[in-house]
Amino acid sequence: MYADDTSLTFASVHLKRINDCLNYDLNRLCTWLSANKLTLNLTKTEFMLTASRPRSYHHFLKFPLSL
Repeated sequence: MYADDTSLTFASVHLKRINDCLNYDLNRLCTWLSANKLTLNLTKTEFMLTASRPRSYHHFLKFPLSL
């Protein structure tokens, strides 16, 4: 782990709510990065979804994250 690692986390039983909140936070992060003349290295950016039910992952793919 490096000093510049950042994590966004959110928990909910509603996948649309998770998607909406994470997209909102990503938008705010991009605004902050721009204001501080920093960039996000998209080639090193990843996301991980954890779920109590394996099939929940497939439903999440209907709600893409965006920058």
